[in-house]
Amino acid sequence: MKKSNNLTQKTKFALVLISLLTGTCSYSQINDPAPYCTSVYVHNYNMIDNLKIEGTTLDFGPEGSFTNQNDYAFYNSFSFPSLPKGGNMDFELNVFSVNDMEPIYFSLWIDFNQNNAFESNEVVMNNANTLNTFLPVFTDPVSPILKTITIPTSSNLGTCRARLIRGSNPSGNPFYDATFSLSPCNLLSDSFNGYGNTYDFNIQIIDNNLFLSDKISAPKKYEIFPNPVNDIVSINNSSNSPIKFIFKDAMGKVVKELEVNNGISSVSVLDLSEEYYTISALTDENNLIIEKLVVKH
Repeated sequence: MKKSNNLTQKTKFALVLISLLTGTCSYSQINDPAPYCTSVYVHNYNMIDNLKIEGTTLDFGPEGSFTNQNDYAFYNSFSFPSLPKGGNMDFELNVFSVNDMEPIYFSLWIDFNQNNAFESNEVVMNNANTLNTFLPVFTDPVSPILKTITIPTSSNLGTCRARLIRGSNPSGNPFYDATFSLSPCNLLSDSFNGYGNTYDFNIQIIDNNLFLSDKISAPKKYEIFPNPVNDIVSINNSSNSPIKFIFKDAMGKVVKELEVNNGISSVSVLDLSEEYYTISALTDENNLIIEKLVVKH
């Protein structure tokens, strides 16, 4: 038995090494939806290409098929940009044109009130409010599904669950019905109509006050560029006095702190995750200027 365990450990290590060398590592995920409801289809294969929020992409991998199926997945370690209460965020969904009559519906829920349930008023994207038509099948053309979403001011701060489903109408109706809405909970036993896939992930809701760009109590004597930034941000101090800059993440934690003299200074943000940050600038006159910086790698 001990030898078998050792072989198992070696095998696991080899698989991890192969994944690293071939670049096929996937995002960490689990298949337990608790405490949320179960969503499983009989024919559960990947029909969604990716989801983007403010340019950050969660890739669901290659298209599956009736004979190449997968399971429900909770991408529990993937980080999208935080969503500020009352703010607007750009969402983009890309799907595959599957070789099936169904499924032609999708829905994206965000549990804004964090009550461990996806409610009808928490649907942020679906056919009716985004496309008003069916998803592509067979040779239908594929195009991005875009929507700017306003985060409710009633949302609770902190981590909440989101759920994305592409699924079929369990009634068996193969034609698009504008009145039909997917359920966030599925345990279908009908082998003909049970086509779909379900993915969960986490979303951080933050206080929009952290990202107000108009907190300027004095004329700016500096320029920060580019914004958004992916590697190096430059700060041009046009004043004759040093300015102290403090970078904070979405939760208010200080991630960088520096003092910039007259002229241009460069700061690497390669060590920062893709996120919104605030930059506080304190001048020698004790004037405080706060604005936001978007990091996208």
